[in-house]
Amino acid sequence: GKDKGKGKSAGKGKFSGEAPAQTLRDVLDVGTFLTALYADGEWYKAEVVQLRDQAPEVKVRFIGYEDMGDFWLGVHMLKSKLLQGFPGAGSGNSGGGAAAPPPTTG
Repeated sequence: GKDKGKGKSAGKGKFSGEAPAQTLRDVLDVGTFLTALYADGEWYKAEVVQLRDQAPEVKVRFIGYEDMGDFWLGVHMLKSKLLQGFPGAGSGNSGGGAAAPPPTTG
């Protein structure tokens, strides 16, 4: 057709078009410290211990409460400066969080 070669990426953007969508692995690594939403509705300091492609994508360990085990959380339950602009990330993304870790159960 007449429009051949005139796709969305033709001559626009920094390279040959829009950058490919970022994946979580592009911005987070195992060992990254961030703030994560706990079941009590509060944000706490946590460390990334594993990443995977399917939701929930990030396994975290809450700092100071390692004996509670690790939790799989979706990106919407995480805050980090690294996640600024990442689709679905937790609101704020200030990297802050509550000073006290989550309460133990039992």
